[in-house]
Amino acid sequence: LKRLNLSQGDRVKLSQKATQSIEQLYQLQQPDGGFAGYPGSKTSNPFLTPYGAESLAAARQAGFQVDSQRLKRLQTYLEKLLANPGKYKFCRANTCQQSVRLNTLIALAALEDYRSDFLVTIIDNWDNLSSVDQVKLVRYLSFLPGWEQQAKPLMAKIDQRLYETGRSARVNLPRQWGWLESNTVNQAEMLQLFVAQKAKPVTLDRLLQGLLDLRRDGKWSNSYDNAQALTALVKYSELEPEKANFKTTVKLGRKSLKTVRLQETGQTQAEINLPMNKLPQGKTDLAIEKSGVGRLHYLAAYRYRLQGNQPGRLNGLRVIRSIRPANQETLLEQMNLY
Repeated sequence: LKRLNLSQGDRVKLSQKATQSIEQLYQLQQPDGGFAGYPGSKTSNPFLTPYGAESLAAARQAGFQVDSQRLKRLQTYLEKLLANPGKYKFCRANTCQQSVRLNTLIALAALEDYRSDFLVTIIDNWDNLSSVDQVKLVRYLSFLPGWEQQAKPLMAKIDQRLYETGRSARVNLPRQWGWLESNTVNQAEMLQLFVAQKAKPVTLDRLLQGLLDLRRDGKWSNSYDNAQALTALVKYSELEPEKANFKTTVKLGRKSLKTVRLQETGQTQAEINLPMNKLPQGKTDLAIEKSGVGRLHYLAAYRYRLQGNQPGRLNGLRVIRSIRPANQETLLEQMNLY
């Protein structure tokens, strides 16, 4: 909340909502310490409990009050789940067990209990893990001391999934488990991984842009996607100094176009538009200089149109659907670009 430019009233509302959500999570906790999947259920859910544990850990880190006794019971459940996920009849398959173990390790780490139990077995089952679990595994290995070497060859495989353009980088995978494995979840997990890997700023910015591009009308497709995307944005924001303050000067050749001091004045962005008839003739360097603390994000674009009316042009692959009676040439309907 500290990093959001919100009014005091909005901050209070968000805090109240977070407190209510914590209480709702408490109501789902079972005597064994795990969380049920829905109100009224009397059985802890091995897939959702680790996610609930990460949520409470994030709430505690953000400064909210979290019941320590509930966390202790939750941690006991997670320890037992890690040792024997197969106690649930629907999780007897090896793939299910390794997925539950991986997410349980991540949940325990969020509660500041770092372990390497069953990691070798999980790595050996790499090919059977979902795409999201594979990214989570490499991220976990990245910050677990002594496991960096095991993470390197797996990271190389993850790298091959990225489709990069000049503006963004997107995860290039077929859609899998619906909302649990949506494009947004894959993109959010990938951004968190590259933050953990301390990737180059340009790659991180492209991954960020790829995540933002998945929004429609300012939001992602469902509440889970929103939560995962916002979690990744928080991790990305932690790379920025909390009190960024710097000056930026834009020069074209020897001419200074504009100097802007961001943050200190409350200003966070600036735009410069230079008409084509003001551009110098011949080759000229565009220089963007920055001094101070913080990261500068910028876009330099050159746009123009040809004079006069230009003829239309068809490029790439075109699909035309035509409907005819069987074994006849008569055209009933055609669906085309028009």
